[in-house]
Amino acid sequence: MATDKVFYTMARLFPEAIALLAGLEPAGGYRAESVTIKEQEFRLDCVLSPEDPGRPTIVIEFQGYREEAF
Repeated sequence: MATDKVFYTMARLFPEAIALLAGLEPAGGYRAESVTIKEQEFRLDCVLSPEDPGRPTIVIEFQGYREEAF
């Protein structure tokens, strides 16, 4: 989807903000990347891989919908 690109760009530029939104400590570096799992052709919108192996990996699926009242 077109909106996925916008959110992926945001995740690449500000990965710590995504970690914060997920309720995790934003300290420490994360690297954002788009991942495709070929076996069944699963496409993950964004995976935030931590620089510190003790921190969790974050898998993101962006969802958007039209909100008439917004």
